Amino acid sequence: MVTPAVLRLETEERVVLEAPGLTSPTEATLLVQDFPLKRHVLYQTRMPLSPAEGMLATATIKVLAKALPQAVGKQFVSVTARVAQVTLEKVLLVSLQSGYIFVQTDKPIYTPGSTVLCRLFALGHLMEPVPKTVIVEVKTPDNVIIRQVPVSSPMKTGIFSLNHNLPEVVSLGTWTIMAKFEDSPEQVFSTQFEVKEYVLPSFEVVLEPEEKFLYIDRNEDFRVSITARYLYGKRLQGTAFVLFGVMVDDEKKSIPQSLRRVQVTDGDGEAVLSMATLRQRFANPQELVGHSLYVSVTVLTESGQMRPWEGTGTPVLALGDLAIPVATAGSDMVEAQRSGIRIVTSPYTIHFTHTPKYFKPGMPFDLTVYVTNPDESPAPRVTVKADGFQGLVSTQRDGTAKLILNMPANKDTVPITVSGDGYQGGLGTGVAKVRTDQPGLPLERQASRRMTAEAYRSQGGSGNLLHLAVGATELQPGENLAVNFHLKSNINTVRDSVPYFTYLIMSKGRIVRVGRQRHEAGQSLVTMSLPVTAELIPSFRIVAYYYVMPGEIVADSVWVDVKDTCMGTLVVKGATEADNRVHEPGTPMRLRIEGDHNAHVGLVAVDKGVFVLSKKNKLTQSKVWDTVEKSDIGCTPGSGKDNVGVFADAGLSLVTNMKITTPQRAEVQCPQPAKRKRRSLQLLEYKGTKAAEYTDKMLRKCCEDGMKENPMGHSCEHRTNYIQDGEACIRAFLDCCNYIKGIRDQKQREFHLTLARSKCWAMVG
Repeated sequence: MVTPAVLRLETEERVVLEAPGLTSPTEATLLVQDFPLKRHVLYQTRMPLSPAEGMLATATIKVLAKALPQAVGKQFVSVTARVAQVTLEKVLLVSLQSGYIFVQTDKPIYTPGSTVLCRLFALGHLMEPVPKTVIVEVKTPDNVIIRQVPVSSPMKTGIFSLNHNLPEVVSLGTWTIMAKFEDSPEQVFSTQFEVKEYVLPSFEVVLEPEEKFLYIDRNEDFRVSITARYLYGKRLQGTAFVLFGVMVDDEKKSIPQSLRRVQVTDGDGEAVLSMATLRQRFANPQELVGHSLYVSVTVLTESGQMRPWEGTGTPVLALGDLAIPVATAGSDMVEAQRSGIRIVTSPYTIHFTHTPKYFKPGMPFDLTVYVTNPDESPAPRVTVKADGFQGLVSTQRDGTAKLILNMPANKDTVPITVSGDGYQGGLGTGVAKVRTDQPGLPLERQASRRMTAEAYRSQGGSGNLLHLAVGATELQPGENLAVNFHLKSNINTVRDSVPYFTYLIMSKGRIVRVGRQRHEAGQSLVTMSLPVTAELIPSFRIVAYYYVMPGEIVADSVWVDVKDTCMGTLVVKGATEADNRVHEPGTPMRLRIEGDHNAHVGLVAVDKGVFVLSKKNKLTQSKVWDTVEKSDIGCTPGSGKDNVGVFADAGLSLVTNMKITTPQRAEVQCPQPAKRKRRSLQLLEYKGTKAAEYTDKMLRKCCEDGMKENPMGHSCEHRTNYIQDGEACIRAFLDCCNYIKGIRDQKQREFHLTLARSKCWAMVG
């Protein structure tokens, strides 16, 4: 019996029952009860099992929230299946989340005394409208809830509207709107907006750096182009005040020497940072690697004259933490900032975000790498390779690349550690070193990353294996995916006796499809074509297995990404060609909306100038699918340490009458990797103990400097070249640097990032 590892209330869930050892038609009884008392039958159904269907059956169950007895803490239910003389039972964790709420405001920023227009979309796990009551709360910047109101959708469309009037005297800052379902208040969804005094600008300033990153060892000036245009497109004449700075641990550190006054001519100007100025501001520039550069620009039009500030009050212009003594007469002023310009030694970073941790000995290993630019955007057309393996591949538009590695056959003793020198010794694990091989980029600029892969353990050491492989890294609805089933066994009778592969498709935490792929005697590779539909957005898992009698299950799984697109269709445009032209104030405009039959569409009209002031918290397709992805109950990119691990890691619960069962799931969410700050706190004790060995204050400071993290990756010996405090300080630095390096190496682990999400958004402008 296979079920989702987490049962969600008010949601239809699919249960799979298979009896390959039976040959006569029979009927199974499926019973869902409260646990542990089992006093209430929450759901009951029957499932016919017949040879014509291969003794495979599925049933849909649904547990209502009101049917489940109230309890404190985590809740569980018992799912029992009875077939002939066999009874199987599995206890499932219950999730109280019954869907999603997406909160949208008409603007990201408001003035005191204005009205906040709020819209909410309530959806189920299948992204269908949910006509439930939603509790909405409005919270001030001081974390005080000033309003709580229930709202409902009168047309049962799942779309709710709410207005909130801001008083004239109001707390300035970031406000929060929170929403939750009335019957499941544990899950809270929210959005934010800003309240401040502002005047809509008449023009927009765009800052574009020559590169999205800054090499710390470059000698050339770093340049940022300034483009200033009125909102109707005309270029403007004006003056820009420019200031550069560095963000260090969320703290802005400006570079006062970089302050410049720049002329903006025909809408164009240029901000320039001298590298000598940067090095003058920071004594040890190498420590800036891993942090980011920012540039703040204030542009004033030439509609008024500039003159020095002659008053006694506060200057009218501030850049970062600097006050600029200028004033304007009749000028318009717009501020802009470009941040996130990473200070790096390599323009790329490699992640193993969607690479399985386990490989099948003697079979191909799909190593999926994700390469990002310094701003964490996907890096397309970057050449990557795995040291010790032949072949180069280039990343696709989404920054991913797949390397197919042929792994050694003997999982116990054959060396499979992969490094720049090829194979080295190892027992059942391999360290794969992947690096970029981008033409024109010096070796020291290339990025590299290592990961450890472990051998899959077959049941009882049988050597029976299954490897699933897919060709595409990102699909679109409407395409077909080729799924390859690779069967490997050391026993000919096993290869010839497998009649089929059973597969399950999981998406958004649900089993959405169940099927079989036929296997003929002697076949080691079978290919299936899988249609990709909108129900599989934003990603899905394929879990497949086959039986070896009397009681072995051989399994594998693979995670597949689907391009984030609208599940339906939506086009918003002018009703006629005339409606698409520029309109004068006060004139009407007709809209033409094209979409799915019976769909409900929410519209919002916003002055474009608002987004010059702030682009934060917009509801986008990206945010929708990121929220859905976070609720996925599958915890790995695929595979598992053994057959049970394959099911458990994919978010499935398995139980058989041959005592094969997945462990009890204790949490709805997957275990999260330790955050870097938390790891730093763990290192703090080691650092403090080591530094305490030095009683001399100066030597203790040298020791502490040696234990600071060096993002450039320089060796401890290389870093001593910058020490000018004598041999004793160098010895203390080396002692502590090598000590903490050993501790860090011991505690090293992979940190996973979310694939950047594409956006789909309809706008009228």
